[in-house]
Amino acid sequence: MPGYASWKTLYKDEYFQLFEEGYPVGDNPVPDLKAEYLPFPAEVRGKLEEGGISEVDWEKAYWNLWKMREKGLRPGYAYVEPDDFESIIAEAAPVPDLEPLSQAEYEERLRGAWFGRCGGVALGKPLEMGFDRLQVKRYLESVDAYPLDDWVPPRSEKLGITLRSDCLPSSRGHVRYMQADDDIHYTICALLLAEQKGLDFTCVDVGNNLLDNVPYNWLWVADNQAYYHMVNLTPNYLNEENVGEIPLKLNPWRECMDGQLKTDLWGYLTPGNPRLGARYAHHLSAFSLVKNGIYAGMYVSGCVSAALSRNPTPEKIIQAGCGSKRR
Repeated sequence: MPGYASWKTLYKDEYFQLFEEGYPVGDNPVPDLKAEYLPFPAEVRGKLEEGGISEVDWEKAYWNLWKMREKGLRPGYAYVEPDDFESIIAEAAPVPDLEPLSQAEYEERLRGAWFGRCGGVALGKPLEMGFDRLQVKRYLESVDAYPLDDWVPPRSEKLGITLRSDCLPSSRGHVRYMQADDDIHYTICALLLAEQKGLDFTCVDVGNNLLDNVPYNWLWVADNQAYYHMVNLTPNYLNEENVGEIPLKLNPWRECMDGQLKTDLWGYLTPGNPRLGARYAHHLSAFSLVKNGIYAGMYVSGCVSAALSRNPTPEKIIQAGCGSKRR
């Protein structure tokens, strides 16, 4: 299995990703078993059943599909999506004027940002069970906790539902500390990266930072796959060029939400200067992401940076985020 997923999953997710990126893979984001990318004669493809395709054939199909990038974007694709920082910012909206905080104000706001992040993560952890908004509401109503004004109760006797047992330390009556979580790991790892490597960190530094501080099974999608590739790089190949290939290497999740989760620290470090925070966020996100994955990280960093200014409004915060990513 190549890292995070089976070849079958890689094929399906890559098909969707290539469609979203504008490559000519088909007319909709769901792969067709009659598609030319599957390594079978046309008369066989027409009779295929998904369960009868082996992992070996899914692997061949993946690489056939990947070759579609050589054909370029399909006619009429409406978006230009650069990855480099200068091109992204050249197309960004203007950043609003932001008044700086005093040192005392900054320290107080920063404490609120960190405690708020920890509190929000703990609040949501027990409910990460695939619930949609209505299911969450139904659960909370069943335990007389809607609207919510405290931590989430761990069990509904009325519905016969117990929330995640591994998240009991983040549920009502049990919160004594901030439980380990990938969202929290990302912030702490970014701080360690800045402390140990400075603000001119490299992509190799970003990768080694993950390897040194987070177990493989505590990461998901793009970063999990990037971790897998880092582990498989021998010391002779552990350089910027080879690490720079990671975002496109067996990584259909290259525009996923990883960037949004791991860039808040750069907003913390650049109060009132969203473009500077976005630069650091860009450099970190580019380790495992491209295009919208990068833009999203830059946007969140810009919003956090703007929130750490005097008298920020929701409109200014959003404007600063938009001014820190591609439109």
